[in-house]
Amino acid sequence: MKLLLPLIFSIVTLSCSLSYDPLSEDYEAVQFVVKGQCAEMSGVIDSQIVDTLEQLKKAHPQVHTIIMVDVPGSLDDEANLEASRYIRSQGFKTHLPAHAIISSGGTDFFLAGVQRSIEQGAKVGVHSWAGQDDEGNWIFAKDLPKDDESHQMFLDYYQKIGISEDFYWFTLDVAPADDMYWMTWQEMQKYLIFNSLKPPDCKK
Repeated sequence: MKLLLPLIFSIVTLSCSLSYDPLSEDYEAVQFVVKGQCAEMSGVIDSQIVDTLEQLKKAHPQVHTIIMVDVPGSLDDEANLEASRYIRSQGFKTHLPAHAIISSGGTDFFLAGVQRSIEQGAKVGVHSWAGQDDEGNWIFAKDLPKDDESHQMFLDYYQKIGISEDFYWFTLDVAPADDMYWMTWQEMQKYLIFNSLKPPDCKK
């Protein structure tokens, strides 16, 4: 979901627009390195992610798997979910090697893979979100009733990709917006974070 790093903090307002810490301009945007039929992904997901994915698809139509190496989150949740729906519609697989670390919006992106494979040792982080309403008052997701419309963007996404809404409520409970919770292997199994242990075939 939302990116939270020492130097980058994204917040979701009740109208689903985003505001960011000025230091977020120091981030390194997502880059893809194509290796045969796979593309290694590293960096922060920003508002350009959909264009970047479309360019990847056009330039390297043979790529079927996105190997996420280091994706700490997103600066634009709406763009991230649009990109995630795109990779699902295009039939992309996602994979986490043993040294991978993803969190927040990076986790949401990973979940979009038609096949989601993972190697033991990979780190998957989740947390809640916080934002401001139109009057500048701070709102914390965990304090909102479950039927509040602010949750809907994420609930709709999880329903679209076949992930239980229980996972969303889990992310709100385990860590506040200014912290990160690293899922156990058992939790990743419970919430269907992965559906395969088979590593990708990246041969040219």
